[in-house]
Amino acid sequence: MAKKKKKEDIHQYTDAELETEIHETREKLFTMRYSHSVAPVKNPLLIRSLRRQLARLLTVERQRRTAGA
Repeated sequence: MAKKKKKEDIHQYTDAELETEIHETREKLFTMRYSHSVAPVKNPLLIRSLRRQLARLLTVERQRRTAGA
């Protein structure tokens, strides 16, 4: 099950860790969506939680880019 990361934890990531986490979350989401299209997933709410986690990570990344500009 995808564990929800706290907002404070995400903000403490370095840029490299953030990129890695975004990449891993995208891969998990892709795999879950593919599995769900072939056969029903036991817990489809995991897809929603992964999607929201990805949005949180991308938001932090975007905030850092705009703050550095």
